[in-house]
Amino acid sequence: MTVTLISPQSDISAFGIRSLSAYLKKNGIPTRLIFLPDIKFDTGDNGDRAYRYSESVLGQVAELCRDSVLVGISLFSCHFDRAIELTNYLKEHISSPVVWGGIHPTAAPEHSLEYSDIICIGEGEDTLLQLAQRISKGDDYLSVPGLWINKDREIIKNPMMPLKSDLDQLPHPDYSLEEHYLFDSGEDRISKMDEDSLIRFLPKDPESGKPTYQTMVTRGCPHNCAYCFTFKNFYKGEKYLRHRSAGDVVSELEEIRSRFRKIEMVVISDDSFFAIPEEEIKKFAELYRQKISLPMRCLGSPSTVTEKKLGYLVDAGLFQIQMGIETASEATRKIYNRTITNSKVMESAYAINKFNGRLMPYYDFITDNPYEKKEDFLTTLRFAANLPRPYYLQIFSLVLFPGTQLYYRALKEGLIKESDIMKMFRKQFHFEKKNYMNFMLHLINIPLPKFVFSILLSDFAVWVLDRESIGKLLYRAYYYYKKIQAKQRASAINSLKREKQI
Repeated sequence: MTVTLISPQSDISAFGIRSLSAYLKKNGIPTRLIFLPDIKFDTGDNGDRAYRYSESVLGQVAELCRDSVLVGISLFSCHFDRAIELTNYLKEHISSPVVWGGIHPTAAPEHSLEYSDIICIGEGEDTLLQLAQRISKGDDYLSVPGLWINKDREIIKNPMMPLKSDLDQLPHPDYSLEEHYLFDSGEDRISKMDEDSLIRFLPKDPESGKPTYQTMVTRGCPHNCAYCFTFKNFYKGEKYLRHRSAGDVVSELEEIRSRFRKIEMVVISDDSFFAIPEEEIKKFAELYRQKISLPMRCLGSPSTVTEKKLGYLVDAGLFQIQMGIETASEATRKIYNRTITNSKVMESAYAINKFNGRLMPYYDFITDNPYEKKEDFLTTLRFAANLPRPYYLQIFSLVLFPGTQLYYRALKEGLIKESDIMKMFRKQFHFEKKNYMNFMLHLINIPLPKFVFSILLSDFAVWVLDRESIGKLLYRAYYYYKKIQAKQRASAINSLKREKQI
């Protein structure tokens, strides 16, 4: 009664399906995991081009799923094309039912049910377990909580499965490598995963190239940003923001470190990590320093980052933090439904800067907002230029993801149409428009004298330079500069390696 779970994303950390697999195994159901990464495609500027698997790869997936009682596909909106292609092929070639889960089916259930007959809404451990058990016994599964089902063009909407309140009771993500399969896009082939291929495909630290292990400590989110989808409204009356204990997280990391010695870095990848109480952060940091002691990266938000929490974590090995600032404009903050103030953002940035030399901040900003006025984005640029250095600014082009407040606003106001939805799913948020204003976010990363930015961000400079032709020219020059910089960095790293060998 094997359940096969498929991840079409390029990050094979895939916390979702690995956690589901571990939960099913704990309850006596064998699983098979198929990872279908294509890093080259996902990091390329593909416009609105749809992703396509080869006939050979689809055939290999179907063969691996043939003996399964159930096939699950976990997807974000950007994987929608892939999920459709996989589902259509599997329906034609095997008899096993296919269920979709993850953020996209929860955010856009009716649209998802046009392609998949079964979807799982919200957190899926018990829903998937009950579904697999009923199918394997030949029992009816139409009433399983957490499922929406398209039966004879009638949609059955079951109530939600209650949230798990004690996350420590859940097993750690499945890294057993038992029945784990991996797609190599270079060879167009799916092979049995082993430790070498796991390490090769795990995310790498962008600076050092070291393989990283990603995990999550919390579920839920304290924020309600208009550009982000939240499950919060599905679970009214329940405690939505939950966190694992320090001991449970460190226990997971100990297991991974003892099994995979080539993993050299840990990433805490949930936005809500700093929302954990200070005492629990302190306890985690102490255990981490004693038992793990690997370099660590994490995410945080300006409203939850504090100097004390940072101090505990930096002493434990934290060397990099990613913090979402998004905008410094009060008007744009209202559009995003973010209640933070610029003074609080600057306070958090200075708290981070107190660990200069030990902690490097990466600050996130959103661009290409159709509702944002030029003067509001200019406010953000001027604010960014005055953040305490050093730092690195990361640019994210706004995507109107389904289920978000901004998506419904844009749909209502005619900014987007239902016919545009597939193109929207294919938009890659790490490729912004090539214009002068966006270019300035890149340029601000270079520690030029402040008077230079005062000139370049003056109203007159923007009026003169904010033209499409100039923007494209500046981007070309910037990419050329980055290539030279990358070659110099690689040369320096190679020199260090040679010195160590000597």
